[in-house]
Amino acid sequence: MAATATKNGMEWESPGHREDILAVLGDYFDGRPDVKRGKMFGFPAFSTGGKVFATIFGDGVALKLPQATIDRLADPEIALFRPKGKSMGGWVQISRPEAESYTDDAGLFETSLAYVAEQAAAPKPAPRKRAKAA
Repeated sequence: MAATATKNGMEWESPGHREDILAVLGDYFDGRPDVKRGKMFGFPAFSTGGKVFATIFGDGVALKLPQATIDRLADPEIALFRPKGKSMGGWVQISRPEAESYTDDAGLFETSLAYVAEQAAAPKPAPRKRAKAA
């Protein structure tokens, strides 16, 4: 599953991803027109409105969630998402030993999807005007 890559002179061992988890999530989101498959960091991902809400990374699934939801999580198989050892704010990683058990996390998937869909639909701020050079 793991592969070594070099970027910017730093060696990094890719955690790969589990195809069995991808199959479970693929089945879960299949037929949903608001969900698209794509990539995040080169790993299989799911997005809505052009924004990723879930990615299959290493031995689990990383999800973008509201901070209030993250603060309430009390599950030893859920931790902060730390690709390359650095935490990504607003993201958690669920690591379950059995791929089928991810169906029990449907509530978190739906929360993530709704949260990111809301962010994607929010109007973008107008670009700031630059002062002309004299």
